[in-house]
Amino acid sequence: MKNVYRANGKLLLTGEYAIMFGAIGLAIPLNRFQEMHVDKKKEVKPYLYWKAYDINGLWFEAKWKLPNFEIESTTDISKANFIIQILQHIRLESPFFLNDSFSYVTTHFCNFNINWGLGSSSTLMVNLSQWAEIDPFRLYFQLFKGSGYDIACATVNTPILYSLENFRPKIEPINYFPPFIDQLYLVYSGSKQNTQEAIKTLQSFSESTLKQISQITYNFIKATNIKELNDVIREHEIIVAKELGLQPIKDTLFPTFPGQIKSLGAWGGDFWLVVSPLENNEIVSYFSGRGFTTIIPLKELMLCKQKN
Repeated sequence: MKNVYRANGKLLLTGEYAIMFGAIGLAIPLNRFQEMHVDKKKEVKPYLYWKAYDINGLWFEAKWKLPNFEIESTTDISKANFIIQILQHIRLESPFFLNDSFSYVTTHFCNFNINWGLGSSSTLMVNLSQWAEIDPFRLYFQLFKGSGYDIACATVNTPILYSLENFRPKIEPINYFPPFIDQLYLVYSGSKQNTQEAIKTLQSFSESTLKQISQITYNFIKATNIKELNDVIREHEIIVAKELGLQPIKDTLFPTFPGQIKSLGAWGGDFWLVVSPLENNEIVSYFSGRGFTTIIPLKELMLCKQKN
């Protein structure tokens, strides 16, 4: 019998970096997801078979000998070793996981481009945790330095306020679907940022900065028009830029843009949030003319599109 597991992708709209140290961030689960199909079979020698697909087709394939996760074959040794690291940590929590003399065939489907940074790793970890029946947060914090907001988004259906209190996740479901949602866009930067590399040497923000970021998150949610929202975004960008020693993306690449542009997640890659009074065709023309051709209205990715 085939088992199927599914986990949502994610976006963090406020609180990047600061959320790791206790600031409150606004995160939204997406209607982009990763689904994992697991089939069990008896063979003379047990193996774990793995095929991963995204919207562009097969992007990774591997085969491991069980129970010790020895690589038999793979299309990418670094990705295969990354998966082994996850599987070995799961085995520590669940000694019988993939250790029952059976072979397993796993097929993974992302309904988004895995280079977009919408959660291919976090959705994988949640799917594997569901399969092994372990806590995905515990697995995540054993392996990574981060906030875990992406793990939270993988299993919720509404936007959330997310923070860490005493290093434990605090998740508050909220409604977020502003009246000006049609003026919020996501523009892909063209490069995928490695979040773990970006935060490796990051030091904690000051307590006052964390409070500022948390208040900005509430102001972001409460904004009633795009002028208010753009003021909030500009304040957020200036604070984070100062902490990182970087310049906001709008200042460096788009100084004349009529609106605001906010980096999302690890600065320097993935998506930007764009808020502007321009019409859709003007937004597309502006960014496409500068080489950024993946432009998606935010509401098209949101899992929850209206207030209850």
